[in-house]
This record gives sequence, C-alpha cells and structure tokens, in this order.
Amino acid sequence: MHRPAQVVALDTTVVPVMVREHVFGDPVKMHLTLALDVCTHSLVAFRLTLVSDTSVDVAMVLRDVTMPLPMRADWGENLEWPYPGLPAAVVAEFAGHAVAGLPFFTPETVTTDHGSVYRNHHLVEVERVLGCQVLPARVLRPTDKAAVERAFGVIRQLLFEHLVGYTGVDVADRGADPAADAVLTADQLEHLIATWIVGVWQKRKLGEYAPAWDPDGSHSPNSLFAASFAQTGFAMDIPSPELFYELLPAHYVRIDKRRGVKIRGLWYDEPDALRDYRGELSTRGGKHKGKWLIRRDPRDRRQVFFQDPISHDWHPLPWTGMPRAGQMPASGDARASALLAKAAAAVLRPQSDAELLPVLLELIGSNIPVSKWPMQMKKSQRTEHARETHRARAAQADRPAAAAPPPAPLPLGRRRRGCSAGRAGPARRRKRSPGNGASGGRPSGPLPSRRPSWATASGPTACSSCPRTTWRRTVVDQTTPDEHAVVPFLRAGPPPDRTRWEGWQQWRKIRGTFVPAPRLTPADYQCLSPRRRALHDLHRTATHVNMRLQETPMSARVANLMRGRLQNNAVKFMPGTRDGLMINGGGFQGKTETACDAAASFEDVARSTTSCCPAPPPTPGTCSCPSPTAACRSARHPRDSARRS
Repeated sequence: MHRPAQVVALDTTVVPVMVREHVFGDPVKMHLTLALDVCTHSLVAFRLTLVSDTSVDVAMVLRDVTMPLPMRADWGENLEWPYPGLPAAVVAEFAGHAVAGLPFFTPETVTTDHGSVYRNHHLVEVERVLGCQVLPARVLRPTDKAAVERAFGVIRQLLFEHLVGYTGVDVADRGADPAADAVLTADQLEHLIATWIVGVWQKRKLGEYAPAWDPDGSHSPNSLFAASFAQTGFAMDIPSPELFYELLPAHYVRIDKRRGVKIRGLWYDEPDALRDYRGELSTRGGKHKGKWLIRRDPRDRRQVFFQDPISHDWHPLPWTGMPRAGQMPASGDARASALLAKAAAAVLRPQSDAELLPVLLELIGSNIPVSKWPMQMKKSQRTEHARETHRARAAQADRPAAAAPPPAPLPLGRRRRGCSAGRAGPARRRKRSPGNGASGGRPSGPLPSRRPSWATASGPTACSSCPRTTWRRTVVDQTTPDEHAVVPFLRAGPPPDRTRWEGWQQWRKIRGTFVPAPRLTPADYQCLSPRRRALHDLHRTATHVNMRLQETPMSARVANLMRGRLQNNAVKFMPGTRDGLMINGGGFQGKTETACDAAASFEDVARSTTSCCPAPPPTPGTCSCPSPTAACRSARHPRDSARRS
C-alpha cells in the first residue's frame, strides 16, 4: 500500500469494558466497529453499537470515513487539523466547521471479513454509491486484515485496560465484579475513544509499522498522511449531508391517494410532501417503472424519507399510527416485525395504522402497571429496549439537520408558473388558494440577483434551461427579469493553450478574474427556483475546479526566486548564458501554476513599463508579436518532440 485511501480495513469486536446504558442503567457491553487506513494506519472512523451492529451502522462508518470530524467543545487546539499541506482554515471553510486532526477521504477498496453485516445486498449498494470496491478477506486468513486486528489489541492495552469495568480477555484477567464497577455511559465511552484516537493514536510512533521508504525514521499516522501530500497530493472531496439518505435501504412503491406509501407492512404519509404525487406515476423506467423511491432507516421505523423530484428536497414521512410528536417510543425493524406478527396472530384487521398503536405499546410494555415495570422485566428485555433507544438516537444524530423554514413570499406583480408545475394539472390549480404562490406555499417571488461574473469576457457564453420531462407533462423553468439565460461563470470553447502566444496572452489577462460562488444559508437556498438551484450548484462545482492554489512558504519562495531571475535576465544586455531555474517535485503540487503565475506577473510589469517605448523591429523570419515570456512543454519522447516542434 503506497497511498492513503487505497485500502480501508473494516472489522467489529466486543469492547472489553462494561458500560451503563442510558435507559435503565444496566451494565451492558458495546460493539466497536473500526475503519483503518492500511497505508497510514490511521483510524479514520469508528462506531459504538449496543449489543450488535447492522449493515446500516457499517454504512454510516463508511460515510464517516468520507467526512471530516468536527471539533468538540472540550478539545483544544492540539487536536485541530494539522498542516500537512492544506491549511486548517481552507478545510474548515469547505466543511462548515472546525475540523479535528483525523484524515478523511473516499476509500478505493474496502476489505472486510465474511460476516453477515458486511456481506449483504445493502452494503454492496452502499459501496457502489461511494464509488469503492469490495475486497473480502480470504476464509480463515486473518492476516488479510492483520492491521485492524492488531489495532484492536493496541486499543485494549493502551486504553481499555485502564478503564473501570474492564472485563479482560479471560476470567483471570478481570476483576471480581466488572458489572458492578461499570460507571461509564455509552456516550462517555464514545467521547473517550474519539479523544484518544485524535490525541494519542494519530500522533503515536508506529514502530515496526514504519514505511519501507524510511524504516529507521520516526513516523506516526499523521506524519505518514502528511508525507502522502508530497507524493500523491490530496483530493479534498467533502460529500453533502444528503449522502445520509442515499446510503439507506431503498424501496420502490406507489403512492396511494388516501393512505400514502406502505413500507414493510406500515403506512407512512405527510400531506404537504405527497400532495402533488398522490395516485400519480413517476417518470422512472425499467424494473421499477412508474414507482417512487422511498428510503427507510432500519434503526428508526417511526418515519421514512421521500425526495421531491422537482426541488430535490428530502421530506420525512411519519408513521400514520404515531400519536403527537415526541410521544412515540423508539422502534426498529425487529420491533415492527414483531408488531405485525402479533397483530396477525390476534386476527386483527385494522382499518388504519392508528389501531396498531395499542398493540405496539403492549408489545413494548408501556401500558404495564408501574408496579410491574420495569423491575419485573427480564434483563434481555431491558437490553432490547435500550438497544432500540440507542439505535434511534444514533439515527437522529446521523440525520442531516433540518433547514430553517423559508421566509414569507416576497410581493411581486407577476408570479412564475412554469417552475412549480406539478403532476395533477387542473386538479392542483383548483387546490391553490388566491393568496398562495405557484409552488404551494413556498416563496415564488424573484430573489435579489446573486449571479457572479467574470471580470473579462472572452466571447459569448450562453446556457439554456433544458426542459424537464415528467409523466404526460413537460415542465419548463421560466426566467424572471433578473434571471437571464446567460451563465457568466461558464466559458465557451476549449481552455487557452499557454504554449501558444494567443493562448498565453488570453490566460494572462483573465487569470484571477473568476468570482467564486456566494455562500448561501439553507433558507436562501430553499428560496431559489429549481433552475437557479441548479445554476448555483453548477457555480459551486466551477468554484471547486477553478480554486486557486493556496500560497505556502515554499511556493512564495519559488515565485520570488523566479521573478528575480526574470528581472535579471530582462535587463542583461551582454551576450552570454542567462540564469535559469529548475523546479523539482512530485506531481500535482502546483509547480506549473506557480511558475506561470510568476511569469505572467513579470510580463504585466514589463508591458506597463515599456508601453511608452517604441517597439523593436521584428526579427527576420518571425511574426511581430513580442512577448517578454513564453511557455513551452518539454518533450519526453521523439514523437512528442516532432509533434511539438
């Protein structure tokens, strides 16, 4: 393994420490799932689960690998993102919060064992969404995951053995009563492990795991990750919070006009979210033709999630049998299956899921008299209740925060109708009240223009809004007076060729003129029309790919040295050899951009200085296009030299 993210090993083990669950306070054991980068031995993600883990827990671990770890309230500056080639301020700006010193990336290959939580269709789909491939370990070959197996042993020796409630590896290694000694809660143990990983493991000397290119050096996971910047660079790709929904199990169903959607025997509905799609067919084709995509979180069956095909917003659909908000006990897949089985055994024919609520409460034990609950419950039942609650809390923590409600519609003289056209046609128009906008209560007025622009244009650049085809209807986003069809941050034609005089002059004039996308609050983003949302997302993509290199001490020194050499050679009139400069280093480190920017800056100064001087006569056999600097490519092959000559 010669680069980070090449192989990430996953494994799960029982934590040898008794902790107190937060529902009944009973001592229980947790399961620890680790994600270890084989190249740098960084513990890039972990997760604690009560009793056992599932495929959704493993999917959330893989999502945590791709996202930066936020700083916590009691963490100091020594645990913040170190400087391995990318400033902490840049990472924090893209992440939206201060970032802890733990690597994050999208894994290329994931190595697991043959456990049921790793070998299932859901996890295969998760790895397809993330863009990584599965490389299962060989049967009865623990050496295929030796790094993560050894990591469990190191954590046990350096951390777990020093905690109260340690159970040891055998009977002779534990105390008299570890269950009675347990004082830590599950949340406290999770925070302790996170602090230890960032503060101790990532800075600890590896010893026998030193890299092959420096076996005698002193290296830690953080130093190896920093060394990878000099070798292969770093592709910072922070996924959006909506990745959470894409990693949940998918169900393709039809939307009933009266009851909503049915997922595994339970009905879910939300009047506002499904108002325009009841009884309608989706535009999906193929195996699930005409059906709608619903995402289900197996840890919390109180709601499912539906994505609006026009606004692309995710809406929770609560269970129709659930009472007022905050009054419903947590329940997962196992509890829902037991509920349906008990209802079938009682020959119950409910007209709605509201009639199933008493059965669920009886199954959970909520309607048992106080004298018999919870002291009369078995420990296994109490542990199952605590597990359901712990999984529901984990699902709530993983779920993206809900955006703030959009402000009231702005007054306008003419409303737009095209961007909010639904599927019900005339029926939907009849439901609208005169005071509502064209999008069913959502702000439909024009917003102040936030369109960025290029300082210097290079030819016409136009982008037309493509029609969005729906079932038996075509919806076209119409523009308001301030929403023109011209997209100024897109440029027509190929990029300028800096090896030619025309391309070099074009690049020199337009460099640094790109205006990045503005930072919008979630409320402002929700107020945009579908077309302007798409343009804003495209502008953010253009901002990422056109982001200028950050100045580092090395790049500043190289630029100053190069400008000095250019100035010395420009004022030297004596014949002889001019001083040169060789910039050496690995790929994707900004050598070409640093050199070109220094040369262009020198040319700007040279042209402004000599603008009042008469131009020298052209050299015989050349064109009259003088340029103080020029860029060329070095030939690496005889065919390249013939092609570039």
